[in-house]
Amino acid sequence: MATRRRTRRDSDEDRNRAKRRRKEKEVEAEEVEEAEDLPAEDETLVELRRTYRRAAQNAETKLEGLDLSEEVWMELVSRVVRHVIFKSQRSGAPITRPELSQVVLEDSRLKELGRKGLAALVITVAQHKLLDAFGLEMREVSRVRPRHAANADRKKALTGDAEVKVFILRSALPTQLRRYSQLSRDNSSRALAFVVTTLVKLAGDSLGEDALWKYLGEVGIRKGARDHPVFGDVEDELKKLVRQRYLIKEKCAQGLGGDYEYQLAENAVDEFPREKMDAHFKDLLKRAGISSGDSEGDVEEKESKE
Repeated sequence: MATRRRTRRDSDEDRNRAKRRRKEKEVEAEEVEEAEDLPAEDETLVELRRTYRRAAQNAETKLEGLDLSEEVWMELVSRVVRHVIFKSQRSGAPITRPELSQVVLEDSRLKELGRKGLAALVITVAQHKLLDAFGLEMREVSRVRPRHAANADRKKALTGDAEVKVFILRSALPTQLRRYSQLSRDNSSRALAFVVTTLVKLAGDSLGEDALWKYLGEVGIRKGARDHPVFGDVEDELKKLVRQRYLIKEKCAQGLGGDYEYQLAENAVDEFPREKMDAHFKDLLKRAGISSGDSEGDVEEKESKE
């Protein structure tokens, strides 16, 4: 009787596996056909989906070699997807790989399979599911360490032991569809994040807290004000940017002035890369009637004439 049930279960899993493979081939054919006439931005999404799908297929093949039914490991994938979406919506902070591994292996019966790479395989499949079902890319990046880290941490960094990988969630949808994304954010919060990130970037990736408030004050954002018409409580928003790992706030090194300084964390580095900032500045200069090719002296001369 037990043998018959096991044979029936294996037969069902074989049929499900064959059905999934047929579906994957159909998707591949559709993507090739769609990519021929797509704008460049959409072509990038197709290539991104293809990359994650291939990685997921390899992971699924290895999962099938473990002593685990497809129903069980698919439930583990769903568990990771739910955890990532809910945490990103709740806090926006990056997620570490050990945290996701704990989500996968929280059942004590799976601990042994954890040594066979179960968590890593499930996470890989979850990355593809997030992109395919929600248009979200769960991208793995290196966590940015504070510039003035403790000596012990510096020694670890020199030996390569201090690098920590984290996952961040990004919308991979074309620009015109991103307002429908699961991660759609308040435009005012994103605007403030961009402004502060830009100021820190222009200051050489590190800006004292006093200097930041001085620059913000020049555009009408005063320290201590809790009712800004656009940004509301700005001090609270800055704390949120630190929690979400857009900024790192740490004690200043001697001679920099002020008690604390801000540095860019991995969320800012990834979401606002230098090329995006450069494009934004060129657009601002264009609107101001200043050529992006003008030298600094030309700009100063033009301002003095005005």
